[in-house]
Amino acid sequence: ERMPEWARNTFVVVAAKHKLDIAQIISGYGSPEELWYSDESDVNELEGKARGVILTDDYAPVENLLAPVVRRSGKGFLADKYMQQAQRLVALNRSREAIAFYEKAAQTYPRLTTIAYSEIGFICFRRGDFSAAVEAFKKAIEYNEQARLGYNLARANFELAASLENLDRGEEAAEYLSESSELFRKLAAEYPETSEFLFRLGKVLVKMRDLDAAAEAFKKAVALDPNRLESHIEYARVFELQERYDEGIQAVRNAIEYMKSKGFEENIAPLRALLEVFEFKKWRESRGKDQQDANTESP
Repeated sequence: ERMPEWARNTFVVVAAKHKLDIAQIISGYGSPEELWYSDESDVNELEGKARGVILTDDYAPVENLLAPVVRRSGKGFLADKYMQQAQRLVALNRSREAIAFYEKAAQTYPRLTTIAYSEIGFICFRRGDFSAAVEAFKKAIEYNEQARLGYNLARANFELAASLENLDRGEEAAEYLSESSELFRKLAAEYPETSEFLFRLGKVLVKMRDLDAAAEAFKKAVALDPNRLESHIEYARVFELQERYDEGIQAVRNAIEYMKSKGFEENIAPLRALLEVFEFKKWRESRGKDQQDANTESP
């Protein structure tokens, strides 16, 4: 993700005479999707705007240089207030008012369009208004032609597909699922140490019924962040969908042992409940096979 420019109050310039490993530099500063660092297109854009001018004391007073930044920041801070108010209204279940504030945020600061309309889409989806959700997610995706917001775009495609499925528009939904999977694959490749993108990729692949690939994505997510309960559960559930109960049982047992070793007692109960489901389904499958064999042997 790219942080809104109005959220920045400190700039750090890192340079060297050799190519820098950006992933390694930012690895100690939280989730990569929360950071914004300049890529080649950003540098080209800045060079174009600078028109070859090198900043020196000759360009004082500095207020003249900062004036455009302050004007942009003012809109950004106002839009941020709208976003915060929308979030508060969502928490109070005042969804209609929340949508209005998300729309204000997007109108005030267009860079927030993808995020704001994605949130509107989520609200509509939860309300069961899938047609409105489709419209909102499409707006979020259309704006991405002007802003590079990979994670939000990937999520918007996924949620749009889910909305279309609820409207029995399966063929159209499949297109957006495919787009979402490609975006999450790119994010996972760009940030190989971030489990979130692999987890989301796994969820998309399950929807696409590419279960082997989904299992691989969840397996990698578990390896990167074994403390995350949801990754263990989704990994095991892929085996359930494939009726590979022995492998599912083993995956859940491994998760339980890990959680015990780390003292995460609150995570053990849902894992044990899932283990019981697997063991019951395995027993039922075995019983069904026995009954089938008995019927076959009967004269």
